[in-house]
Amino acid sequence: MPQEIVLREIGSVIADESSPSFDTFRFKANANEYVYPGTLVGTSVDVDKFLIGRVSGSLEVNPHESAGRAKVREAMGIAADYPQEELSTNIYRVYEADIIEEGIVQGENQLEITEPSDMAKAGGQVFIPAEDVIAQAMSEFACADASQDGREFPMVHYLYSLHSGTLCKQCGAVRKGPPVRVVLAANAG
Repeated sequence: MPQEIVLREIGSVIADESSPSFDTFRFKANANEYVYPGTLVGTSVDVDKFLIGRVSGSLEVNPHESAGRAKVREAMGIAADYPQEELSTNIYRVYEADIIEEGIVQGENQLEITEPSDMAKAGGQVFIPAEDVIAQAMSEFACADASQDGREFPMVHYLYSLHSGTLCKQCGAVRKGPPVRVVLAANAG
């Protein structure tokens, strides 16, 4: 993936009973890489194609902290003694991302954001997209009251996809054209 697309790599797509699919992909984060709900992440599908997903869930796997082991340590007054995540072979975090967009690199400095038409590939690298990619994916949705109150950005506006465009539930503005597939547009600073 071109350097202009990837800010930094944070993990890899895993295969399990429900991932990857056309709707979601799960990934194992690299040690000490943490993402938060709502974070946009990307994963390569091909040399010039990638998916953008919004993190919707996470789970830490740590067999050393099972209920049984934690109770034994508590009852015996023993401190936990096992390697940290970066040195462990069985402690890791799994995140789930809902696929919202697909990016297609079309030559130098040309990027097209479209509806997803592919699924993530197990083993593929997961990355935090560059700011320009995120801005383009979020689209340029101008709400009707964006400049009425004198601020540069409107308050939080929730967008709902329509067949013929995108509706802002907050102010009622409708953007014609392809639906914007985001939940949250802009936040006042």
